[in-house]
Amino acid sequence: MLCLYVFEPDLWRQPDADARYLHFIKQSLGELRDKIEDLGGQLVIRVGDVVKVLAEIHRLQTIDVVHCHKETGTLWTFERDRAMARWCRDSSVNLVEQTQNGVIRRLNSRDGWASKWHRRLNEPLQRSPAEIPAAEKFESDDLPTPEQFNLTDFAAPALLQTGGETAAHETLKSFLQGRGQNYHREMSSPLTAWDSCSRLSSHLAWGTISLPHVYQCVQRQIRIQQQQKPNTPELRRQQLTALKAFDGRLHWHCHFMQKLEDQPDIENVNIHRACDGLRPEEPDRKLFDAWKNGRTGYPLVDACMRSVRATG
Repeated sequence: MLCLYVFEPDLWRQPDADARYLHFIKQSLGELRDKIEDLGGQLVIRVGDVVKVLAEIHRLQTIDVVHCHKETGTLWTFERDRAMARWCRDSSVNLVEQTQNGVIRRLNSRDGWASKWHRRLNEPLQRSPAEIPAAEKFESDDLPTPEQFNLTDFAAPALLQTGGETAAHETLKSFLQGRGQNYHREMSSPLTAWDSCSRLSSHLAWGTISLPHVYQCVQRQIRIQQQQKPNTPELRRQQLTALKAFDGRLHWHCHFMQKLEDQPDIENVNIHRACDGLRPEEPDRKLFDAWKNGRTGYPLVDACMRSVRATG
């Protein structure tokens, strides 16, 4: 088995790419590399077009099967996945895409989607392997820098969330066992949401924890709260309300991505066409830069924007 992670330059040049993501992924890969090596394997890093990377490896050692997650990203990643599937088909390589959430590709109707979502997220979780039989040694590329992808790196590393599986599980644990007890009341304020929200978005987006794992942990915590006989019934009701509110947001997580699967053009056009033309094609650069830099003069808007710039 060859464990492979490919940094795709064209992906990192998309308008939604950011140096913060690169920091998070590189930190996560460091922990993943150590765990794979402990199991006898090797994590190979490559920078380049994923089809060309696979073709090069295939020339050196025949690939029988490619395992990857089923991505639910942008139109760019969808087209990349189609190109990879064509290469696998043309090269007689089996392609196995593992589901990572409750989004269903090529769904003909939304009728019954919620029950399908529940079934998928309640499936047994995969266990880590006892060992990884390594393929022959392959050279790794150096981890890329933001400058390689023309990304502006103004993030303060001390303020960024920590990447990696260990940090993901610690973040989930602290949310379920303390930070999130006022989630339903405090998730909408920029002051309280900093602590009371789950802080799992980056981990879910980049795969350091899976949505089924988070969902099943939430359900387990709900059962624990329901079975306990607390000294303060009001506190238990509050905690249950918070957990159920978060459970609802896990549904929303997939619901909105499913809308993109059903109607992918809304990535680039207004879902309500009556909104067409409401904004100028080219914004007032002075006003736009003031908004981007938290310099509009509206304190709440500016404070939130400066926080986003500093911390992601």
